[in-house]
Amino acid sequence: MKSTWKAVITGAIALAIDAGFGAAFGQTFPNVPPTIDATAQSMENFNYGVCRGADPTCYHNWGVPRQRKVLLFTRTAGPRHASLGSALAAGLNPPLGANNSTQADMIRLLNAEGIAVDYTETVTNLSSLSQYMAVIFFSNSRDSLWDHGRAVNPTFAVSTTTTAYLDQSKVLLRQYMRAGGGFVAVHNAHGTEYNWPWYEGLLGNSNYYDHGQFQQGTMQIVTSDSSTDPVGAPGTRVTFSDEWYNLVPFPTNVKFLVTVDEDTLATKRSTHPGFPSFHPVTWCQYYDGGRAWITTLGHDRRATADLSLPANQPGGTGYFAGAAEFQKMLVNGVKSAMGLQAFCETYAFSGFSGSAGNAGSAVPVTFGLGGNKGANPVQWAKSAQASCTTGLPQSEFEAVNVGGDLSYSNGNDRYQFNWKTEKGWAGSCRMLSMLLTDGTMHTANFRFD
Repeated sequence: MKSTWKAVITGAIALAIDAGFGAAFGQTFPNVPPTIDATAQSMENFNYGVCRGADPTCYHNWGVPRQRKVLLFTRTAGPRHASLGSALAAGLNPPLGANNSTQADMIRLLNAEGIAVDYTETVTNLSSLSQYMAVIFFSNSRDSLWDHGRAVNPTFAVSTTTTAYLDQSKVLLRQYMRAGGGFVAVHNAHGTEYNWPWYEGLLGNSNYYDHGQFQQGTMQIVTSDSSTDPVGAPGTRVTFSDEWYNLVPFPTNVKFLVTVDEDTLATKRSTHPGFPSFHPVTWCQYYDGGRAWITTLGHDRRATADLSLPANQPGGTGYFAGAAEFQKMLVNGVKSAMGLQAFCETYAFSGFSGSAGNAGSAVPVTFGLGGNKGANPVQWAKSAQASCTTGLPQSEFEAVNVGGDLSYSNGNDRYQFNWKTEKGWAGSCRMLSMLLTDGTMHTANFRFD
C-alpha cells in the first residue's frame, strides 16, 4: 500500500489544523509528548487580534508628524536592575544621579546620532507620545504602566473621570502604535506587563520565563538587517555576557536577527529546558500598525558604557567584551524602529504546498519568496516526528540536507525542495522547519497515510 503525504500545518511555527489532524491543543494525560526542544514545543502562536509579523502591510503609514526624538521609559514596579540606578524623581527629564547609567548612556548614544531623548518614570508622561518617533522600554518590571499612587487614593478609587483612569497608559501606548509609532524593548522590558496579552504580542508573541547565570556566551548574527549590518555579515560571532533569557511563548512570525550559541553557555536555565537548537536574543516585527524592535540583551551597565573612556577599552578595568557591537546594534535598532532607516525587511513568503508522494521517495515541497532570492535562500532545514493528534514534535530534530535538492522556477516564481523521506515514516506524521536567509522561520507538518 502506498503512503501519501499531506501538508496539514503551515505558517511560521503555527498550528492551522485541518479536520483530519485533530485538535491543536488536545493533549490527553498521560499521553503527553516529552519535551525535547523548547523551541519546537513552545507552539503557542496567537495573533492578539492585530496585524503582526514581518509583513510590512501591517504598518500604518498615516503620515503623523513626529520629531527626531524618542521617549525612554525606565519605570519599575518590582525588581530594579542595577544599571537603572535609583528611581527617578517625578516628571519629564528629572535630574540624573551618578548611578542612573542606562539613562545617561542612552542619551549619549542617541544624541551622537542627532536624536533627542526625553526620559521619564512617571506613567502620566506617556500622554503625549505622538511627538516621538519611538518609545524605548528599558528593563522595566512588573505592572509599570499602572498608576499605583492613584490606586490607593480614596477619591480616585471611586472616580470615573479620565484623570482617575489607572491604566490609561496602556491605551495610550496601544493608540500610539496603531498610528504608526515605533517601539524598542530592551532586556527586562520582557519583565513587565506579564499578564497583558497585547503587550506580549508587541514583544513578538514572547514572554520572559527564566534564565541561567549571568555569563559569557557567543551571539551570532542570523541575517542581514539595517540594525545588525554595522556589526557584521550573517554568521558573524561576537563574545558577549548576559542572562540569555528563556522565553514562553517562543517568538513567532518575526524576523530573527541574533541568536546565542547555547553550546557556549555554562548554565542555560533554572527550570525551562532551554533552546538547544535555536535561541533568539534579538528580533523585529510589525505590530498593530507600528514597528517593534526587541532584544533580551542589555543586563549589565557596562554594555552601554562610554567606550571613549580608556577604562572601558580593551585592557581597561571596565572593559566589557561585545559592548561595541551591542551598542551599534542597539542604536541602529532604535533608528530602524524610528523609520530613519530600513526596518525588518524580509522575503514575501508564500507556502508551503506540494503534491502526493510516497514515503521513502523525494517529496516536492514548494514555496514562494516574491522572486528569485538566490540558489539557496534556506539557512537550515530540520525535521522531527510529530504527534498526529497535537502536532507537537515527539523526537529530536534532525538536520535535513537541502543542498542540491532545492531549485527555483521562473515560470511559477516558486522554489521547490525535493525532501528525501524515509520508508519508515509511513503511517506517521512529521514536522519540517526551515529558517530562511531573511531571518524568518516557517514550519509545516506532514502526514504519511
